Order: sequence, then structure tokens, then C-alpha cells
Amino acid sequence: MNRVKNRTKDDSKSLKIIKIILIILIVTITLLYITCKPVYKVVIAGETVGFVTNKEIITQEIDKYLNETNENITHRELNVSPEYKFQLIRKDIKTDEASVLSIVKNNVTTTYKAYSVNFNGEQKAIIANQEEATNLINEIKSDLNDEIELNFDIVEVYSDELNVSSEDVAKQSLNEVKIEKVSEYEKKKAEEKAAREKAEAERRAKEAAAITPNTWRLEIPKIGLRGNIAEGTDPNVLEHLIGHFSETVADNGNVGLAAHNAGHSANYFANIKNLGAGDLIYYIHGGVKKTYSVVSKDIISVYDWSKLGTTADERVTLITCVDGDTEIRLCVQAVRVD
Repeated sequence: MNRVKNRTKDDSKSLKIIKIILIILIVTITLLYITCKPVYKVVIAGETVGFVTNKEIITQEIDKYLNETNENITHRELNVSPEYKFQLIRKDIKTDEASVLSIVKNNVTTTYKAYSVNFNGEQKAIIANQEEATNLINEIKSDLNDEIELNFDIVEVYSDELNVSSEDVAKQSLNEVKIEKVSEYEKKKAEEKAAREKAEAERRAKEAAAITPNTWRLEIPKIGLRGNIAEGTDPNVLEHLIGHFSETVADNGNVGLAAHNAGHSANYFANIKNLGAGDLIYYIHGGVKKTYSVVSKDIISVYDWSKLGTTADERVTLITCVDGDTEIRLCVQAVRVD
């Protein structure tokens, strides 16, 4: 009996202890509920960066940010992934999702794509998109001489910062290249002109030295004609030389000249048919070289001598046969211009 009584007392004592523990737990939980709230501590590289209420929402926001791409952003990558640890904090401590998200974004490496405008392999400007780069190049080249080559290249470039050139800076940089190329072109052209003028002066000097008071010659550069002139138009003269119509003056008026164009030893007038208005003819007589410009080209009758008549101006009249027709002649006239 005593054993039974003692057991009953022990059981009663145990129940009291359990009740006390339960009461303490309930009170503790109630106090925690009243004074604390459940959150997730966000840790990056071992450092706490803040607290968030819902880790799923913050994770979705991070994923959304990482997957955002556009014309200039190719991809984003987290340097260190955040860790989330559940814990209770006092209710007066605020969560800071915006701050945590900002810190996470600062822990992201973003790769940007832009377009480099290069000249001879050297970067001159960084443009946000290819269309803008192309339009800028076209604008810079719009008023260039076709002979000036300004070959810019557009190359994709990637970096972790988007440092594009402002419109003014880009234009200034490309304009500097343009100015340099135009200067080079003008210098080259000036040198070429000077070389031509020097060569022409040397040629004229050499030619002048070769001209004597007895020189009697006709030159037509366009058709490569350079031939000596002799008095008369009989067969013996025209077989080898350009003949002078004795009925016309030899200088200071209408100088009449004739020559063969085919089938003879000398065919000086073979290509006068290719002359046109404005083409130059040089006539040398008495040690003086005069310049004439073509004013007409006609088909005349073999019996028409009017083209060899006296004129108030100085001119040369060139007459030759027309293949296949003995009744007509080709007549070219040029008036003195120097």
C-alpha cells in the first residue's frame, strides 16, 4: 500500500512539473509572438547585408534583374550568391528588401555591348548602337571629295562599364580624322600640281630650245599628231609631210594645211576626224608657237575653196580626203586663242 501511495505522489508531482513547463512554453511563445517576427537574414560572403520577410520574392527580383537584357546589356552574373538564414528578430526591427536588393545588384557583374568607331585600328569613339555609328560616319563623310578615302570600321566591343562617347565628343574625334585626311589630300594634290607644272615648264623650255626660226610644224596632242610642214600640196610633199596651201598665208591669218589620212608613207591627218570643239592645235612658224582651239568640223565639196579664204582672225584650216568618196573633203578649222 505504501508503494502505491508513493507512486501516486510521484506521478502527481511529475504532472505539476509538466504543467509548469507547458505554461512557461506558452508564455514564452506568446511573448515571442508579441515581441518578435520571423525573417530571413541575407548573408553575402559571410557578411550580413539585411533582413527580408520573404526570400522567394527577393529571389524572384534578383532573377528578374539578372535576366534583364537590352541592346547594350548582353548578360549579368552574380559574383557571390546570397545566403538566406531563418531567424526571429524584434518586431521593431524593420526589414529592408530594397536595400538588400540594391546591395545584391552591386554584387553583379554586367557585360555591356557597344560599338567602337575605329580608324586604322585606332579607336576614335564609342557609340551606343550600330545605326547611330553608321549615321555619324555618313554625316562626317557627306561633304568629302570622292577621291578622299575615309574608311572607318565599326567593331562590337564588350566591357563591364558602358562608357559611350557623347554626340559632340564623337563628332569632334571623327572630324579630327577628316581634317587630317583632307589636309593630306590637299598636300598631295598641291605636290602633284607642282610636279606637273615643273614637268610642263621643263617640256616647254626643252621645246622652246628646239624651236628655231626655221621650224615649221603642226602639233595636236589629242590625237598624237606632230608633223613638219612644207610649202605646197603636190604628191611629193604630201607623201612625207604636211603641205601648206600656197594660196594661203603662212602666218597671221587663215593658214591652210593638207595631209593624207590613209594609204601613204605619212598619214598625218588620219585622226583629225576625232577632233571636237575646244581641242587644242599648236602651230609653229618663224620660231613662234601659237595655240588654236577647234571651232568647226565640216564635210565640204572637193570644189569648195571658201574655207581657205582670207579671214579677219588668225586660224588654221586642215583639209583631208574622206575614204571612199573623191567628191568630198573633211575640213577642220581652229581659231587662235593665245
